[in-house]
Amino acid sequence: METTTTTTSLRMDPGHLGDVAREPSIDSVLTAVRELLGMELSYTSRMDETYQVLEAVGGDRAAFGDVAAGASLPHDLTYCSRILNGRLPNIMTDVRADERTASMPITEMLGIGAFASVPLRFSDGTFYGTLCAASHSAKPSAGVLAIRSSRLRRARW
Repeated sequence: METTTTTTSLRMDPGHLGDVAREPSIDSVLTAVRELLGMELSYTSRMDETYQVLEAVGGDRAAFGDVAAGASLPHDLTYCSRILNGRLPNIMTDVRADERTASMPITEMLGIGAFASVPLRFSDGTFYGTLCAASHSAKPSAGVLAIRSSRLRRARW
């Protein structure tokens, strides 16, 4: 019997990043994020006083309960709010294995396995919302990106 080994790898075509830079659009950014992280869903959201409201959604929406722009959740039910206040890391490679997120209703309701989120700010620094990606399966390779992003955050520009 032949044994095969599957290796998880990042699927981003480096040329695609150049396309995104040349012709930026929300759809191209959402696609690039999904490809870079190997996740099925990506979205942007804005945060109001009480809710996180999805603005643009790309990827396999049907696999995540047909989530669409305009959907909202109270802050206390979202990963993003906890990431923004420093209670969770920006990239979570295995949401179900982390005691801080495994018991959150959103984890079970949508079957989240991995999640990533970064804040979106206007050019003047004003906070707007978040850019996020989600997957049903854990994504150990996203940990490499977490290390790289932590180094970038420490860098001085």
